[in-house]
Amino acid sequence: MRASLPPQFTPYRVPAPTDLIAQTHVPNAFDDCLVEERQLWNEIMAMGLDIVCCPRGRAPYTERPWIMIPDSGRRFKQTGYFSTTNATFNGDEHTVTQLSVPIGYDGVIDTVICGISANGPTGFVEGSGTLLWRVASDQYSQPRYLRDLGNIQSSLGSLLNPTPTINSGWRVYSGNVITFYVVFPTSGSGVISNTATITCSLGGWFYAR
Repeated sequence: MRASLPPQFTPYRVPAPTDLIAQTHVPNAFDDCLVEERQLWNEIMAMGLDIVCCPRGRAPYTERPWIMIPDSGRRFKQTGYFSTTNATFNGDEHTVTQLSVPIGYDGVIDTVICGISANGPTGFVEGSGTLLWRVASDQYSQPRYLRDLGNIQSSLGSLLNPTPTINSGWRVYSGNVITFYVVFPTSGSGVISNTATITCSLGGWFYAR
């Protein structure tokens, strides 16, 4: 008697050519996507990539956005403090405040504030070199000091009376990390009060690229 295999062990039967021809393909959602993609590529080939694919985006700025803040601009004000109790008078840079430029935006710094205050005398004499401030931009891990802000020897403005730079400023770019440093040279040891507070602030705006 010939043994028969259970259904789960029945060998697969290769369909005959006539079976394959008889099958009819029914379009589905994936086919629709392919058709749409083909139509899009046909339009690109006929009209050009810039017209078909790239959106118009925002309207062009009426004024240069680094000269005048546009309506869509975003104001910022970054302020920080540093106690001279933590000062090391060896010329090292101490971070007072830091600001990151958002990805997809450029910006302008139009207000720079730095100073020192205390309940009593601070010991600081403007321009003496016993205290320095610096503003650096860390772009792609290559720090650079902003123009004219690498060796500030005098206090600038105040939080109560900020003094913006009219129609000018320091341009910063997408992804930059802006750092405001204070430096305590050795000449300031025993001169600068150890109970004073350093204040640093940056103001300006960001605008979409």
